[in-house]
Amino acid sequence: MIYINGYWNRVGNMLGFLPGTPEESYWNYFSPSFISSSREFMGVAADETDRFIDGSSIFGIDQYASDRYMFGFQYGIEHYNALVGELKLGESFKFVSHSEGGAFASGLADYLIIKGHLVERMLFLSPREADAFSCPDNIFAIQVHFTNDPVCIAKPISGVVVYILLRDLNGEKAALRYAHGGTVKESTIKKIQQIMVLIPLDQNNRQIVKQWIITETDNGYTFIHNDGLASENK
Repeated sequence: MIYINGYWNRVGNMLGFLPGTPEESYWNYFSPSFISSSREFMGVAADETDRFIDGSSIFGIDQYASDRYMFGFQYGIEHYNALVGELKLGESFKFVSHSEGGAFASGLADYLIIKGHLVERMLFLSPREADAFSCPDNIFAIQVHFTNDPVCIAKPISGVVVYILLRDLNGEKAALRYAHGGTVKESTIKKIQQIMVLIPLDQNNRQIVKQWIITETDNGYTFIHNDGLASENK
């Protein structure tokens, strides 16, 4: 399981705005139970290990998504032996990324795929410049964004299977201050789990899982499929 964090800054942390350190502590800043809940959601076995990677820029405005994609690809080249050395027979890679970590995750995943490894699932949370990079091909990828995120505007990543637009955080409309980090919450993971169960079934009683846009509304969620199928769950 690979976690790739977004932007962090010690001064911003002192002011109460954002994490002040990268890697594992980054995720714990938003929710101490996020890592365990996301592992469960992603189907990670108890004996499978976590790797935490820093995908942050230096100043927040000094990198484009294309830069971070290449940094992720280069990370794979430089750390390949360490990344695959912990894999057990039959294990795959799974990714969770936040904000600036999204493009970095795509670059690293692409490198691992080129090397012949299975990247099974990817979860993109509030990705930055989401329209400026693509999800690797043939990956089950979910993207989650709050509609009023003031840091990273909600736009779909090309190639994601399920694109979820959330409105409410902990029972009420997400405040601007918390909308960006609100995806890194156990409560959001639980909401994603509930949404995935609601995805409609095809005539063979199987979930239709290709290219959904799911939007939270006053009454529940609106589901729009790429073939024009639309339904509403209340």
